[in-house]
Amino acid sequence: MLRGVVSNIEKTVNAIREAIDIAERQAQMKFRAVHVGIAGQHIKSLQHRGILTRESDHTGIAHRDIDRLVNDMFKLVLPPGDKIIHVFPQEFTVDSEQGITDPVGMCGVRLEANFHIITGQITAVNNIYRCIERLDSK
Repeated sequence: MLRGVVSNIEKTVNAIREAIDIAERQAQMKFRAVHVGIAGQHIKSLQHRGILTRESDHTGIAHRDIDRLVNDMFKLVLPPGDKIIHVFPQEFTVDSEQGITDPVGMCGVRLEANFHIITGQITAVNNIYRCIERLDSK
């Protein structure tokens, strides 16, 4: 790793495997999952606002409505080589009523949300995935 970016896949895989082995010995148990962070100068964040116009104000807002808003954020145009890593809804607005943290069940036609979006370079993200996949195969 060099400044948070994988610079040698084989060495990184070996280092992760060694860290897992040490942690499993100390915990005296086998791990079923590993959480991996992505860091480096290529990580950026941006704010964006999404809007969804619903067909009826008589039905409550459902999780699928929020999922549609989140999925729309993944369609944003980014600089070449960048990829969206995470999309975090921060605040919702339902029919001009602001400051809503969870709109599920509320009635309204216009659902808006402010999003915090984390991006990174595709190659850097893929290299981390590749390291984890290689751990699984051995």
